[in-house]
Amino acid sequence: MFYAVQKGTTPGIYNTWDEAKLQVSGFKGAVFKKFKDEPSAKKFVEEGGFKPSTDSPTTLKRPHPTTTETNQPPKKSKASKVSTHLQEKLKEEAPSADTEYIPVYTDGSCLNNGSDNAVAGIGVWWGDDHPLNLSEPLPDYDGLPSNIRAELVAITRALDQYCSATFKKVNSTTGNKIGLVIWTDSKYSCNCLSKWIDNWMKKGWKTSTGSDVAHRDLIEPMYNIIKKHPIKLRYCAAHCGIYGNEQADILAGAWSSELNAIGGKFFDDE
Repeated sequence: MFYAVQKGTTPGIYNTWDEAKLQVSGFKGAVFKKFKDEPSAKKFVEEGGFKPSTDSPTTLKRPHPTTTETNQPPKKSKASKVSTHLQEKLKEEAPSADTEYIPVYTDGSCLNNGSDNAVAGIGVWWGDDHPLNLSEPLPDYDGLPSNIRAELVAITRALDQYCSATFKKVNSTTGNKIGLVIWTDSKYSCNCLSKWIDNWMKKGWKTSTGSDVAHRDLIEPMYNIIKKHPIKLRYCAAHCGIYGNEQADILAGAWSSELNAIGGKFFDDE
């Protein structure tokens, strides 16, 4: 197998997934795919604007940077920090031969968490200036706003966007399916949908203590969507320099801060 990295820390063709994973883990907007033959892998990488090196048939290099690019400050330290962090924390699955995964980052923010005047916002970040980026207040529900609720709603909104009729789910050039990797800094959300949900369902949506599972109205439909589509939920640590996570945090925090400033209430225009 050949693992082609079209967009990553070092684009190219790699002989093992472990090698390729180092180039895409934590890289904003990474594009990668597995191929059975090298010519197909080479073509895929070249479509991203990279040309084969004459030194090695399995190594690709960037074209010479433009004047604008050379005047930009180096980004090595941030990319290195992100890649190293995710190498240690995550075990990403290899891409399938017919699916290309794109990343999206989600986050929830709650000020005065646990109190009667708690206010919360959600953020969904697809990329810089991406039209699907979201910054919204936490929708009303029968309970106090909380950080956990905001995190779950943010993931739900990303799933809603993916499932919408307007979201392109097939690459028109390659014919491959387009899957989703949702990055969240909420361990609770990840555990809900991986470690705990099977037992909850077996017990009729009861916890180990016999109480009703909180936020079932979000968790159950999220689980059903993820089962039906090429979607993966992954954990990333917060406030560790991961660019996408930081941007989602900003989007979520914008609304919680706004609501806090006005006392958590909206004022409708008369």
